Amino acid sequence: MKHDLTAPVPGGEAIDAGKDSSESIDELLQTMERFRAYSGPLHPHLLFGTLSKKDYDSYFAMHIADHLSELTF
Repeated sequence: MKHDLTAPVPGGEAIDAGKDSSESIDELLQTMERFRAYSGPLHPHLLFGTLSKKDYDSYFAMHIADHLSELTF
């Protein structure tokens, strides 16, 4: 999966390029835990429509991997 990593998310918060990376990783991990624990209805994806939780999990894994591929050490 590849996408424009600088593109804003429709309806989402503006990207904060100056945000501390460790704070961002902590936020990501907390969000992943909330998703794992969530058992309610899921909203349709903006591009892919209705997805199961398993499908969303796969999508998120690919999406996150694309973002993490940009990290340099």
